[in-house]
Amino acid sequence: MNEPSVFKQPDLTLPRTAKFNYFNETYSHREAHNLYGYFMHKSSFDALKEKYNKRPFVLTRSFYLGSHKFAAVWTGDTSSTWEDMQLTIPMILSNALSGYSFIGGDVGGFYKEGDADLFIRWYHLGVFYPFFRAHSHNESFRREPWLFDDKTFNGIRDAIRLRYMLLPYIYLTFYQYHQSGLPVIRPMFFRYRSEEAKRKNNIQFFFGDHLLIRPVLNDDENYNEKYS
Repeated sequence: MNEPSVFKQPDLTLPRTAKFNYFNETYSHREAHNLYGYFMHKSSFDALKEKYNKRPFVLTRSFYLGSHKFAAVWTGDTSSTWEDMQLTIPMILSNALSGYSFIGGDVGGFYKEGDADLFIRWYHLGVFYPFFRAHSHNESFRREPWLFDDKTFNGIRDAIRLRYMLLPYIYLTFYQYHQSGLPVIRPMFFRYRSEEAKRKNNIQFFFGDHLLIRPVLNDDENYNEKYS
């Protein structure tokens, strides 16, 4: 959460009267808000690399041009609803097309309480987020997989196992992104130009060169009790 949050302010951040000085030029906070986050994770990356002489992992919510060189991104605070789960697809695809491929949404949603079916289906989708993480608000009920019933536990466990099975493919796809800039996840129009394919851009996508992902995205589709 590397951006100044002031919840008593109308904009939920620093007042508009806040000023920053950069190379003897003065900027308002509105002009500098996203750069604030950029310089925070860039400084974190540089410091960790200098201290440990290894490739750091830094996670950011606020980002700016060039942030992909220093940090992975998560998409912020979603609600535990089918609608918000579906919205993560165009959000992540849009950022991937802009150069930010190491990105993902909070699996299970951040706010509110979803049901077990939603959590299983969100894990099934989250396996194919480039950045895969379950996360929630500190006032949400506990969501560790082993706290659910057996059917829910098994559905979540199988999704996580699939992620581990895919690690060589994921690593290869990220290497391709590193070498060429080709996004890790790609909209349908990367391969198909038909109007039907364009209409499906918000509900399905390619992960790398060989996987087409079409997750279950609403409760009406959620009919298979085996979660296959």
